[in-house]
This record gives sequence, C-alpha cells and structure tokens, in this order.
Amino acid sequence: MKNASRRLVVVLALLGIVNLRPISGQTAKPPDGKALVERVTLEEALARFAGNNLELAVARSRLDQALASAAQAGAFPNPELSATSERLGKGATDISESYLNVSQRVEWSGSRGARRASALHSARAAAFRVEEDSARLAFQVK
Repeated sequence: MKNASRRLVVVLALLGIVNLRPISGQTAKPPDGKALVERVTLEEALARFAGNNLELAVARSRLDQALASAAQAGAFPNPELSATSERLGKGATDISESYLNVSQRVEWSGSRGARRASALHSARAAAFRVEEDSARLAFQVK
C-alpha cells in the first residue's frame, strides 16, 4: 500500500512539473515582468482559426456525409440469397425439401440516376454552406 501511494505522489509531482511549462501558443513572462507577445500573420491566424473552429468542423462533417450519401445513392442494390429447409415426412418416412432462392431488386428506369442526382445536389449545397461559413468566419477574424 505504501508503494502505491508513493508512486501516486511521484506521478502527481511529475505531472505538476510537466504542466509548469508553457503550452505551445502561450507566452511566458520574462523575469522583468513584461509579457511576451506572440505575433502571427493574418494567414496564420486564419489557418489556426479554420483548424480549431467547431462550426467549420460541423460544416465539413455534413459535407462528407452528403458526399457519402451521393456515392451510396448511385450504387446498385445487392442481390439476396436465402435458404429454406422443410421436413415433410412423419414417422417412418423421412422426406424433406430444401429451397435456395436468389433475388435481385430491379428498379424502374431512371430512378437510380434521379436519386444520385438529388444526392449530388445536396452535396453541392453542403459544399456551398462550407464556403459560406468559412468566408463569414474569416471575415469575423479579419
């Protein structure tokens, strides 16, 4: 028990020492008491903002979802395979029947293409929303 508590104290002390270092992007105060100022260009500020903004991450995620839906809408349906076995005989007669069914859904002409076109339009709208959010938030940063 003593070794476990001693290890815990050592781990907590090490974590305290590690946390004393300034994190990347933070500024440490020099001995004279004046704070250092980290200067960044406008492009760097916009890049940091774009990488860390939750609204843009959500918009990009919705775009990825719309693109995946468009790819799925253009896919052909998978064939289905099913097997059935029935016992028909009673007593001394042992008779059984087995069935193997293969089916393929056939769609009306043009329905897959229309579904894919609709999904592509949704993806295009999502892409425009990402651009709009990006421009609006970049304007706020500027």
